Amino acid sequence: IYEGDQIEAGFKSVAYSLTFRNKERTLLDTDVNEVMDKILKKLEGKNIKIRS
Repeated sequence: IYEGDQIEAGFKSVAYSLTFRNKERTLLDTDVNEVMDKILKKLEGKNIKIRS
């Protein structure tokens, strides 16, 4: 968790690393993008800002 000059006052920065795996087949970009879209929508619904 980071708080500093580059982060807006009252906010914190948190970094996560995700690994996607499937035991049965190689994942496609569309597979991962579908899951990422769901994750991002849930975070936005909780008023969490995504930095890029």
